[in-house]
Amino acid sequence: MQDKVLRCQDCYKEFIFTKKQQLQYAENGWQDPIRCPVCRERRRLRRELFDNDYVSLMQGCALRRYSRHGRGYFGAFRRR
Repeated sequence: MQDKVLRCQDCYKEFIFTKKQQLQYAENGWQDPIRCPVCRERRRLRRELFDNDYVSLMQGCALRRYSRHGRGYFGAFRRR
């Protein structure tokens, strides 16, 4: 097993996926990462900061009406 060079899905920069990391991911049954460590940390912090709103939107509460794909508020602007 050798180190892999992967490209980040968010920033498109290449990063090294080391042999040690590959073993850890395989041991836990995880897929190869699609984001570099910087983007993963940024995503994790964003999720922690906005966790309540994010969970609410994913569970379909009242906030979802105003989301981009919701049908509540924006349904009034649909052409008939």
